[in-house]
Amino acid sequence: MLSIKDLAISNQKNTRYFFIPAGTNIFVKMPVRRTLPPLLFSFTLGIVLARINTLFQNITLLFAAASLLLVITVLLVKYGRNSILVPLLLFLLLGLISLRVSAPKIRVQKFLARLYDRQDVVWTGEVASYPEFKRYGARFTVSVQNAQVGNLKYPITGLVQINVRKLTKQWYPGMKIVASFVLKDFRNFRTPGVFDYKHYMQRKGYIGKSYVASDKLFIPLKPGIGSWRKIISKIRAHSFDFLMKNVNRPANSIFAALLLGMKKAIPDYVREAFNLVGVSHLLAISGLHLGLLGGILYFLFSYIFSSWEWALLKFGKNRLVLLCTVPFVIFYAEVTGLSLPTKRAMLMVLIALLALLIRRIRDFWQVLSIAAMLILVDQPDALFQPSFQLSFSALIAIVFLTPRLKSITKLENHEISSRLLKMLFNAFLVSLSACIGVAPLLAYHFRIVSLLGAIANLVIIPLVGFVALPCGLLSMAASFADPGLASAIIWPGTKALKLTLAIILKLSHLKLGVIYFPDLSASFVFLSYALIFSLFHNFSLNKKAVACGVIITTGLLLAHLGNKETDSQPTNTLTMSILDVGHGCCILGRFPTGQRMLIEGGNYSWSTFNIGKNVVAPFLWKEKVKEIDFLLLASVYPRCSLLPFVVDAFQIRELW
Repeated sequence: MLSIKDLAISNQKNTRYFFIPAGTNIFVKMPVRRTLPPLLFSFTLGIVLARINTLFQNITLLFAAASLLLVITVLLVKYGRNSILVPLLLFLLLGLISLRVSAPKIRVQKFLARLYDRQDVVWTGEVASYPEFKRYGARFTVSVQNAQVGNLKYPITGLVQINVRKLTKQWYPGMKIVASFVLKDFRNFRTPGVFDYKHYMQRKGYIGKSYVASDKLFIPLKPGIGSWRKIISKIRAHSFDFLMKNVNRPANSIFAALLLGMKKAIPDYVREAFNLVGVSHLLAISGLHLGLLGGILYFLFSYIFSSWEWALLKFGKNRLVLLCTVPFVIFYAEVTGLSLPTKRAMLMVLIALLALLIRRIRDFWQVLSIAAMLILVDQPDALFQPSFQLSFSALIAIVFLTPRLKSITKLENHEISSRLLKMLFNAFLVSLSACIGVAPLLAYHFRIVSLLGAIANLVIIPLVGFVALPCGLLSMAASFADPGLASAIIWPGTKALKLTLAIILKLSHLKLGVIYFPDLSASFVFLSYALIFSLFHNFSLNKKAVACGVIITTGLLLAHLGNKETDSQPTNTLTMSILDVGHGCCILGRFPTGQRMLIEGGNYSWSTFNIGKNVVAPFLWKEKVKEIDFLLLASVYPRCSLLPFVVDAFQIRELW
């Protein structure tokens, strides 16, 4: 199987840098070894410009598209197909158009406001996603097509998030249904700095959500598009039920995330522990999972076909094994729900397998560009999602930084006598590269970076990747034939997962190397990656010193301007900021002396929603608050208190 290490070695051997010699006519086609990365850059630039254009009028986008089309036409007339700018401008134009065409339009439907919170509405539509099982119940999406109240029909279209307490039927995409449920609108906390959840869901095409006790009022009209989706739905339900019955909590919920992509079942404290240690990437199904599955299938089919002489002579061993492996990889990716990291990993595995089948040179940047291009063509808005950015930045960092870190350490493999030490050294460099690559994005999106990730991965990845995952995959397959055998197979994986969880919880309680960031701008991300590139790229020493000096100076200046606290100087006024925290009460007071008091009232209606992390802390970060002089607790209800996260993320002088 093709691994990241193989791609990195191939990339080093076949590295070609694109540059324009002095005096070259840029309108004439030049030999470029890698054509896809420049085209991908143009396409993503077009998507970014289209996203920025949403702040302005649509006429701006039309004018830009018309101008690009005119320039492309002129270049084609003058230089024909020999102009290098033609494909670049063409992909830039496609990027401009793709986001506007594919993104759901956030529009106010005429009769939608009348249908919220009504119990007499009958909805017609089709199931749009597989159910995702949670600790209590499940969640799936319905694409509604119209609504009926009495004899009146309303042409309402959009997605509805259905949260059901008890699932009694098999649901899968494509099923036509008639259902009766109460539609609820999405609600935002009106505290400044809080994530705009309502707008986020509207951009995805959702018009509301609903909570039902059972799916008995959901009546299927027609079967789905294909019976294979029904099979996948049954596999997901059976596998989740097997894990819940044969593995103790909370290991069963972690197995559900590792094997099926169902992260909603994970308890909040476990999810937070993974974030604090910097190993939350293990909960996303990515290259580790699909690569392991591909490796198991490769050896299995190699053993099966080793005695089939006719097939080996006709097709060859490698081609036959790879052709049999591909359908299972695609099928498993579909079973997991095809999230963005899973889709990226699946595409890269399939492209690499195709390169092996046709015996073409394996080039990492070409493979990565194809995978990114296919995802963005299907979902242009994915470019702005954290999962897409983190997935690709980690891979790029591994291939770009690992050989450079190895050269910086001046410690080659032949200098390390022990084979185990070689493996640990290489694994640490790979983990460190990935952590460096995703750190700016983690700080920007989630305002937290853990420095323990590179070290923790040395222990956690072997336990999960070499014990828990193989046992889980094999037991999930065996559970359909012999549940008793499947329980025996998953037992070692359960022990490994419990040990992993114990290590993660212990490290998270220490809270070492956890850095919280204030509200950051996109310029912070660009400056961070520019600094990483300038530090590790093969520039001459003078150019590197100049580049680092400019970038560090600019970064410090922006950081100084951005992190300047508001209203920290003594004034003659007393200011009280009353925060919207649901049914609770939270007030930030600024005294004339410049001191701050945070008053926490408790009594929140969301028992599992972390008010301190998701509402209060974002407001304080937006206000550039670094320390709180007085924290006043007016409630002793510990489960809903904002105290734990606020105490960890901010400096508290006195607690009342």
